[in-house]
Amino acid sequence: MRETLLSEKQGDFYFFNNGITMVCNKFRKNELFGRFYDEAFNNVNGAQLVMAVRIYRYCDRLRKQQNLVQQYPHLPYSTYFLAMLIGKLILKETNKEYRELTHVTFGEVKDYFENNKKQLFQQGNELLIKSLNRLYPDGYEKIELRRLSATFRREDLLLELKKLEIIENK
Repeated sequence: MRETLLSEKQGDFYFFNNGITMVCNKFRKNELFGRFYDEAFNNVNGAQLVMAVRIYRYCDRLRKQQNLVQQYPHLPYSTYFLAMLIGKLILKETNKEYRELTHVTFGEVKDYFENNKKQLFQQGNELLIKSLNRLYPDGYEKIELRRLSATFRREDLLLELKKLEIIENK
């Protein structure tokens, strides 16, 4: 499964997947998502999974661009959060709820993402920076990198993002 997701055959994954329970093997569920784990990963269908992977891969590629990391010091740590925000923005802009992303609407949502991914990254990044600066009023750029990294493993950032209403559950 992992090889298919990371290969150029990623598009085929949807056709072989009828929905799975996501397992994040990089972090234990309570360390990264805490009480939000079940909310985030239960009842994921194939279209939702493939779209999430596409968005994550895009964010992960941006994380590796040195010029962006210099501009946005949170990028090495925030890939999951940016992908989540971009996903929420896509749903908002396409006037869809999460459960409405199925094989029927996949093409429309994918095309919207492909045509607007730079703008979506910028919007998601602005929302993330706004939340980080609420947590660190002197500016998140001024805190040490270890502390910044730890921010993305705590639930207070998720709670701060929920206040922006883009993260609110429907």
